[in-house]
Amino acid sequence: MDATNVLDAGVCVVTSISLDHTAVLGDTVQEIAAEKAGIIKSGATVIVAPQPPEALSEILIACEEKEAAPILIGRDISWEKTGSSSDGQRFTVKGLIGEYDLQIPLLGSYQLENAASAVGALESLRSQGIEVPASAMEIGFGKVSWPCRMEILSRFPLLVADGAHNVYSIESLLRSLPEYLVYDRLILVLGFSKDKNVEGMAKALGEKADRIYATASRHPRSLTPAEVYGLFEGKSEKVLEVATPAEALKLALDGAKNEDLVLATGSLFLSAEVRESALGIEPEIYPELPTSGLSA
Repeated sequence: MDATNVLDAGVCVVTSISLDHTAVLGDTVQEIAAEKAGIIKSGATVIVAPQPPEALSEILIACEEKEAAPILIGRDISWEKTGSSSDGQRFTVKGLIGEYDLQIPLLGSYQLENAASAVGALESLRSQGIEVPASAMEIGFGKVSWPCRMEILSRFPLLVADGAHNVYSIESLLRSLPEYLVYDRLILVLGFSKDKNVEGMAKALGEKADRIYATASRHPRSLTPAEVYGLFEGKSEKVLEVATPAEALKLALDGAKNEDLVLATGSLFLSAEVRESALGIEPEIYPELPTSGLSA
């Protein structure tokens, strides 16, 4: 099912797998891993990011069937964070060929897993006749940009956009926030898409948030503000239903102190629209889309 199947790749990367797009990929991590393993080609080198045991088992079975060589992040390639600030983080990666001192302008420990996976892929390209020197890696990682992934849009108060849209990514985000940022209250500008485990995300976020502005992006698959509000039964005193992300952002910033963190999350569409409002970007207009079971 993976769109990358159109490529005949000698090096494949399988990033961390969690429950997402269950309407299409499967109801369990194991089923989703079996679908994702479809990108593995015969005789390929396969970079495998840290996985739940049941997902790793499916990936290794696929590697054996296709005589592909798995390289596991955490076993064959390791990384260690050496420093961080709100502007990014420094880390070392011990690869199969060399050791690299790198920095990226991205926040979140999961980005270090991603970076280690990228190093593994770049090293593996040597078998394809493509050599990427360490100096090029340093430049590339230093210039990487990933909008709406713990992206700081403004400061005083901190405004962060993150497109986390499943329980796993929401929980990872909530763990990373206090590790990388200093703040007092957590104020959410929040919206969800219809085909997600919104109850699980709302539970995790509701336990941490001090104030929630429940809203909806323009995307046709978004839950309505009223539906988002309704997910926080018993916490209505700290939840406000707001018609649009732009209005929710204004209310959140107006009500925040300089020491607070305003976080736009729950959906890539929602976080992108907050980003548009904050940075003055021309809004993207979504067409009326047929139901496919996929959204962010």
